[in-house]
Amino acid sequence: MSLISETGDELWQSRFSSNTVGGPLNRSVNDVDFVMESKRSGDVKKLLLPLGDALGTQYTHFMTNFDRRWTALRGGKRILVRALDVDDPEEAPRITSMDIIADKLELCHTIDLRDAVSKARENLYTIGLENLLLSKCQFIGSAQEAEFVWASCNIP
Repeated sequence: MSLISETGDELWQSRFSSNTVGGPLNRSVNDVDFVMESKRSGDVKKLLLPLGDALGTQYTHFMTNFDRRWTALRGGKRILVRALDVDDPEEAPRITSMDIIADKLELCHTIDLRDAVSKARENLYTIGLENLLLSKCQFIGSAQEAEFVWASCNIP
């Protein structure tokens, strides 16, 4: 059983050259998304939150009061954790977020990820390209709907 698998922009950029610097779909990554088994929600928090104490500032993870309330309102289906991102030791670290999703990705449509999590090792600890593509297609659909609304308003 896998505790956690990667999904989202970081994985998308690592798999497709169109997302690399200079590519037509390139954009900055603001967060990292993971998937876990819902029964492991407590374990994930116990692993991440003290990590900075054990391994140093670069691995500092924390939850603000907002993050705790946001997570509690989702009843274990999602966890929001903040992290320090240290790209360059000469620059100040920036605070980023980790969205940890349990079992299913529920946005425009629902993608059941339990099978992908159970096969995480086979997929190099990712949700697999087919689920990654499905998760990104919902945003393409949203963009097309927005363009349609914009065009129907006769606004140039």
